[in-house]
Amino acid sequence: MTGAVGRTRRTASLVYKTGWYLVALSIGIVGLPNVGKSTLFTALTKKGGLAANYPFATIDPNVGIVDVPDDRLQALADIVHPGRIVPATVEFVDIAGLVKGANEGEGLGNQFLANIRETDAICEVVRYFKDPNVMREVGRTGEFVDPAADADTIMTELILADIQTLEKQIPKLEKEARRDKELAPKLEVAKRLVAWLNEGNRAAAMEMTDGKILTGKTSELLGCSSALLLNALKYLGNIPDEVQLISPSVIEPVQNLKVNVLGNKNPRLHIDELLVALSICAVTDANAKKAVRQLQKLRGCEAHTTVILSEADEDSFRRLGVRLTSEPKYEKKKLLH
Repeated sequence: MTGAVGRTRRTASLVYKTGWYLVALSIGIVGLPNVGKSTLFTALTKKGGLAANYPFATIDPNVGIVDVPDDRLQALADIVHPGRIVPATVEFVDIAGLVKGANEGEGLGNQFLANIRETDAICEVVRYFKDPNVMREVGRTGEFVDPAADADTIMTELILADIQTLEKQIPKLEKEARRDKELAPKLEVAKRLVAWLNEGNRAAAMEMTDGKILTGKTSELLGCSSALLLNALKYLGNIPDEVQLISPSVIEPVQNLKVNVLGNKNPRLHIDELLVALSICAVTDANAKKAVRQLQKLRGCEAHTTVILSEADEDSFRRLGVRLTSEPKYEKKKLLH
């Protein structure tokens, strides 16, 4: 089972007599048919879901709400004596199995995509067990196992569905942008993302605290998250896009060290490495120095990437106060970096 998108943290809270109610985080359990989604749903919720040895045993999604255990609640209740204690909850949704071609309506494709859009996060389940008695998709026996390929199929269908959504929205945005010039940047972002994703590339986007949306793309020097961070610092510091904050002559020695000395297969700079390089450039470059001063302004921004980031980049975003979500797809065709 891979991790879930949208690493949202919910803190359990006390509810007083005045009446304050929590909204549950909704997590959709998704995967190919017969991988164990309904079995996982039952284990998590203690609520029966139909687990059967044939595709699409689940048609209408099963929903179960589970309390989040938190020993601190009772300790707080002993101090403030509330009218009652209500823990935070998580809503799990057991969604029908996805198949290749779902974005074009294959299987229960349209219904699957509609159900998944209603959830806050995705918990992706892939099969890593062999059982000749448990069916696979057409043309495969129960002995066949390829979790990385299964995860890739799911992510491909989700990306294709997102591309379709963007392509449908672009004509509408074009009309609205002609009437409202402030929508022009949003239209430009949508067009760039469609073109980028159609090429099979990875991208990242960040919504600034003023609502401005910025993007970052993977290059030979930087990963998408590092490129996004640089673009965000330029925006916050009113630094022109064409200004080069970090010279390639600074980045290339770091890449050489990573690959040829430390044996790292990925030469692109992670966020922490990028910030070290930026700080070095800030000693002699006024724009780089100005960019470094903008780091505190990133707190509270929202970022989203089309791949699961490395732990180093996730940790850097967290330390900078940026709330991060990611698509459930690894940058390489294996489950772990």
